[in-house]
Amino acid sequence: MSEKKRKRYHNFMLVQQPQYLLPPYDSLEKLLSRAEEIGAESYAGMLHDKDEGEAEHIHLFMHFRNAREVKPVAKKINIAPERLQIWDESIENGYAYLTHRTRKAQNDFQYAPNEVIANFDYSDWLEQYETKQKCSKPSANSNQINFLFDCLYVGVITREEVEKRLTGSEYAKNHKKIEDVWAKRLQNLAEERMKQ
Repeated sequence: MSEKKRKRYHNFMLVQQPQYLLPPYDSLEKLLSRAEEIGAESYAGMLHDKDEGEAEHIHLFMHFRNAREVKPVAKKINIAPERLQIWDESIENGYAYLTHRTRKAQNDFQYAPNEVIANFDYSDWLEQYETKQKCSKPSANSNQINFLFDCLYVGVITREEVEKRLTGSEYAKNHKKIEDVWAKRLQNLAEERMKQ
């Protein structure tokens, strides 16, 4: 008889009311420190205190490069395993949910990105995420060419991809604009690298 295969996961969302957190990890800050100690590759958390009809609660999203079992992760942060949700959707969806920027949570209170504490620049990440979402689904009213320029500017698509999507006459009218947007994109990237 073969041993039952243990299920392991990369992404977890902890949801718990602050008063039920147990020492020594009885605050969001302590949970975040512990997430780093137990090897979470990336993590972010925040207090949800403006959700209509719900008691205030903490959300902590953790991503592990190597998959983990639920019970050992829960034990390491001193939380009941049922408070640790397996996040089956994408990692981006998990991080976006913290501020309710997912499709399913768009009618919930929209938290400010600066309320999230993370081991990466969450505000910058969310800005890029929202831009990608807009670029993947242009609105019916948007001018397709301007939409492509916007996507090129933020790096969602390349200059070559823009050119492939244009007809010959559209390219003839806009090739200078494409070069200008591309040059500005490269300049912004260079400035970001210099800051780092």
